[in-house]
Amino acid sequence: MIEDPRFYLLAVPAVLILGVSKGGFGGGLGSLAVPMVALVVSPVQAAAVLLPILCVMDVHGAWVYRWRWDPANLKILMPAAIVGLAVGTATFRYLNADTIRILIGGVAVGFTLHHWIGSRVGGRA
Repeated sequence: MIEDPRFYLLAVPAVLILGVSKGGFGGGLGSLAVPMVALVVSPVQAAAVLLPILCVMDVHGAWVYRWRWDPANLKILMPAAIVGLAVGTATFRYLNADTIRILIGGVAVGFTLHHWIGSRVGGRA
């Protein structure tokens, strides 16, 4: 069990941000949850703590919208999800925690820049 109080000071707001973001009110803030928690524990532990919460949220969302899904979207999402799982598995298995932290930070910065620049260049991001 993680006993560092800094973990709880960051994990509780991270989970709240995830919930608000999944509810459609937080915009892209949900992508900050793992980097926030990874500041005080290893990225593997951060993912291990947050992924079950995300899975429960996704199952609930799938249940609520079970009659309103679009097969065309699923055809696009499934191959990308499978590739993402393979890349994520390889990343966590073969890279050390500091390298994963750098990758997570790079992805977070990339999404932020895309949000800021994309909204000015090509309409809404």
